[in-house]
Amino acid sequence: MLQTILLAAIGLAAGLTTLPTVHRPAARHVRGAVRMASDPNLDLPDEKDDLAAAFAARLNQEGGATRFKIKSAANDLASEFQVRHLARQHAQTQL
Repeated sequence: MLQTILLAAIGLAAGLTTLPTVHRPAARHVRGAVRMASDPNLDLPDEKDDLAAAFAARLNQEGGATRFKIKSAANDLASEFQVRHLARQHAQTQL
């Protein structure tokens, strides 16, 4: 199990494997659906635009979205490994 986790983390970090893509069904048009009135304020800039721009700049600075996903997946695997390792150590001390 540990070997599988480590190989997956190394593969992700090295770019040898990819994360699975999630396919979502397309939205369907529903007859008689309630139409929302268009909001004239939606096109105005707000603080969310600044936040999104700052996030995009940071993402590009750190190597792009793919590298971010790889680093996140590797960190998730490392965290899972650490939790399981600590749980195993705790179980052994209780014996």
